[in-house]
Amino acid sequence: MNVWLRFFLLVSAVSYINTDVPVVVDDEPRKPDRCHGNINMLNEQCCLLPPFFARDVAQKCGGHFSVINNDVKNNITYRRRHLIEGCESWTCIVTQYKFVTKEGDFDDEKYYAHLDRWVELNPDFAEVMARVKAVCKEITEPYFPLELCQMTKLHFCIRRSIEVDCPVVRNTEICLKQKEFFDECREYYFRK
Repeated sequence: MNVWLRFFLLVSAVSYINTDVPVVVDDEPRKPDRCHGNINMLNEQCCLLPPFFARDVAQKCGGHFSVINNDVKNNITYRRRHLIEGCESWTCIVTQYKFVTKEGDFDDEKYYAHLDRWVELNPDFAEVMARVKAVCKEITEPYFPLELCQMTKLHFCIRRSIEVDCPVVRNTEICLKQKEFFDECREYYFRK
């Protein structure tokens, strides 16, 4: 048998047998099966993430709220904010908070200053916020200056990255599983 054919078969067999070794494609490791998770666990709202924007501003801009969990034992009600789809709600919020440059684009410096004030009120999130601000700015910076409603690219990056690396989670079985899952598989859901 040809030496190259034997080498190819040996490499193929080793790759097939050892499935825990990530396969590299375009310099990015393929996500192992254990890091795919299930949709119910991944979509569970576990992070006790305080709102970034005041309730009255969110409501004025089309947001509405729903109860996602009512913990009677600890007298805590968890609410989720929902914004109307489309650009109008985000443009309203950006305008209300004056995150607008003279040219009419999204002012990321004012937005980051707002996040710094948010961290002062929520110090448990200081460490994770410092990381995600840097990562999300790097991801969205090629698109700057952002139009007002494009700020969602930056905002959702920050929000989702904090949820993946959340320092304060609900104490439920599914949320503890979610935290354990993200602790093990964070690299596939959040770039550091």
